[in-house]
Amino acid sequence: MCASSTTDEFSQMNVVEQKGTKEQIFIKNTHEIRWFESISNTLMYLKLPETATQPMIAYVTLSNADSNPIEPLQWIKVEEAWFIQQPSNNPASTWSAYQTQQEAKEALSPPFNSIYRFQEITLERLTQP
Repeated sequence: MCASSTTDEFSQMNVVEQKGTKEQIFIKNTHEIRWFESISNTLMYLKLPETATQPMIAYVTLSNADSNPIEPLQWIKVEEAWFIQQPSNNPASTWSAYQTQQEAKEALSPPFNSIYRFQEITLERLTQP
């Protein structure tokens, strides 16, 4: 469980007080842990030019077939996850992570039928609704 003083790196909102996913990044050279309230914010941070080259380990919360976080929260390394982007007007709330490609396929909602690995997700993709 994360401490109540943790805040999202971008929104500065308390991660514990927010429902839904809770992601984290461990920065190896400084031993810092950074918390995020959404998969989108986590992916964005990892893809930014100023942070993309830092030595980090990132974890995202797994989702169920309804694209809701599995309770109790279950974590997976970002490089091991399968991601989908659900239709939404708000890009920050559209990403879900799955442990297997099959689980991601089962969660797809037409007309969106793309499954991504972390390496395939671009900054441009993250900012599209």
